Amino acid sequence: MFTTGLVSISFRGETPQTILRACCEAGLSRMEWGGDVHVPVGDIARAKRVGEETRAAGMDPFSYGSYFRVGVSPLDDWQRTMDTALALGARQIRVWAGEKNSQDMDEADWSALIETAAWMAYMAREAGLVVATECHNNTATNEYHAAEKLLRAVNLPNFRTHWQPNQFCSDAYNLEAARALLPWMENVHVFYWRGHEHFPLAEGEAIWLEYLRVVGERPLLLEFMHDGRLESLPETARTLNAWVRKLEDGAKLV
Repeated sequence: MFTTGLVSISFRGETPQTILRACCEAGLSRMEWGGDVHVPVGDIARAKRVGEETRAAGMDPFSYGSYFRVGVSPLDDWQRTMDTALALGARQIRVWAGEKNSQDMDEADWSALIETAAWMAYMAREAGLVVATECHNNTATNEYHAAEKLLRAVNLPNFRTHWQPNQFCSDAYNLEAARALLPWMENVHVFYWRGHEHFPLAEGEAIWLEYLRVVGERPLLLEFMHDGRLESLPETARTLNAWVRKLEDGAKLV
């Protein structure tokens, strides 16, 4: 069964309470709370409060969107990051794989990144947490072959990845990337961008139905409305939930 939710940084200017009300009205059930504004790293009291409010609203605060950069952020901050995620009630932590694109890294860069990522994953495993990189430009996982290289090298069951289409690449590349990363894929971030242009999600139905058939029943998290407005969330969520029903109904007919 597909589940749908939101990445809270879509609305950095809104309070967690406002975001939760909008998500409930939009029929979303999962939340990735961002670690920059809504649930700052180290603010344990706030993390507990936001987690409790999320569950009280009938939503699952299952993911913590940290801005910890593997191999760049101080290692002392990793325990604080994990403690914040646990206080929130999250079961996974999003991290970024360094600060260089993969093509700009030498073997020493790769060795250091892999060693640090493995250490972090071991620490997280002891706490019952999953660590998930993101396929993001200006990190080592900017390209899917590089993401796969890192995941295979760390080779721990709780070291995973989020996935989203790269708006600067072709549909064929993105489908290939989704298939390649499927064994490690945790969440899917959902938006419809082409290059620097942002479009209403409904305009991407054809390609997104292809993506969803590949990624299968993973959490689908809306990230950024095309116009940045909270008022656009209900319609965007209806679009995503309609696609999910279409796929689930189709599966029942097979």
